[in-house]
Amino acid sequence: MTYSKVKVIQGFFSINRKNDLELFHEWPDDQIIYNGSNSHKPETEYGENDFLVLYNDQYYFQFRHFQTDESEDNSFDFHLTQADTSIHLEVKINDNVNFRRKMNRINQSHL
Repeated sequence: MTYSKVKVIQGFFSINRKNDLELFHEWPDDQIIYNGSNSHKPETEYGENDFLVLYNDQYYFQFRHFQTDESEDNSFDFHLTQADTSIHLEVKINDNVNFRRKMNRINQSHL
């Protein structure tokens, strides 16, 4: 994996969208928490915190983390792996949330 091809965006991504193609546009710099090598810590708050992870402008995965404690200082760890022709994203949030999912292809986000 080439981490210079990874971008992580924090924002609000509605689940009431026609398709995932609506996720892709130019994001303001303050929403981009990782862009190849430049990064900053996500500013999470009580409630819904949404993230969009992109790889090589070809793959994506969007997820929502619900924070129940307003004063909680979250730690996020994103890791990508390749298995055959698929890219998988593993996310660890603090020490209590851990998941691994296959990333979607951007060229199929209109479906």
